[in-house]
Amino acid sequence: MRYRVGAVLPLVFLAGCGGVSAPLSDAATGRGKIAFTIVWPQPTASRLIPLAANSIKVELSGPTPDVKVIARPPAGTTTTDVSFPSQVVGDYTIVASAYPTSDGTGTAQALGVASVTVTKDQVVDARLTMASTIVAARISPTSGTVKEGETLSLTGSGQDATGAAVVTANEKWTWTSSNPAAATVSATGNPATVTGVLAGSTVITGRELESGKSRTATVTVLPGVGNLELTVK
Repeated sequence: MRYRVGAVLPLVFLAGCGGVSAPLSDAATGRGKIAFTIVWPQPTASRLIPLAANSIKVELSGPTPDVKVIARPPAGTTTTDVSFPSQVVGDYTIVASAYPTSDGTGTAQALGVASVTVTKDQVVDARLTMASTIVAARISPTSGTVKEGETLSLTGSGQDATGAAVVTANEKWTWTSSNPAAATVSATGNPATVTGVLAGSTVITGRELESGKSRTATVTVLPGVGNLELTVK
């Protein structure tokens, strides 16, 4: 007799061919297989695994608990197949966390939870969407001054609910200036470069795209040093 279960986790995990099957090693208890494919984000992609993530930690709780840490594959490889091959039938909770390290340690960048039931002779779907753990964006410095024609750097960062810093991808930051006549700012990247244009002030807004969180900083532009022309007679 065979029992099977498939875990389908779109955007983050995609099950192959709608499900998987595995032979029983314990016919009396009943066992099945939970399998999925991790689709890693590429530099131009927009996925809910953070672009700066280098590992996914998958924790399975239920009749047969287990934990796996899956490191980001080498460049050129976009998917990783993972399975829990022999699970006793019953209800399970899958917790997937993304980390900037390759060994599933540090401060999680994204988190997702799903439930799945391993049932004999059936394929069941579990859908999981990972959400950013960032609850607030930060900009340093929060205010600053720059002279006309000179530049100032602003650095964005993410923060989770405990106050811990969350690693973000520099490509996932955008910036705007409320008064570009006074100062302009680089549109993307982190840190941002603010360039003083004309004496005055502006509010710079930085947004971290994967979490959608934003923060502002006030920049004051001071008059630049004018050219001094000397005439010798």
